[in-house]
Amino acid sequence: MSVQSIQSNILSIQREVQNLRKKLTDKSRNEASKFSRIDQIRRSINKYTSPSSVESKNHEIGRIESEIVRIKSDIANLNKQIAEKFVTLKPT
Repeated sequence: MSVQSIQSNILSIQREVQNLRKKLTDKSRNEASKFSRIDQIRRSINKYTSPSSVESKNHEIGRIESEIVRIKSDIANLNKQIAEKFVTLKPT
């Protein structure tokens, strides 16, 4: 391989890693937003909240927690992809 093709390959991988890191940042922000929403819902429940409202809020918290699990899986997948990109940069 020529030096130019190697440099081109490295730049391409660096761009891919940069895009993956941006996606990772977006997913992390989304996860933080979901945790914040759960906290907000929990703080809205007080002794005057009706049982049906509590049930509804608990259902919403469960739904959001499921979304968080999916986001965590996406984050793990993105981290794996980033690690794989770095492995391709290692000289053989």
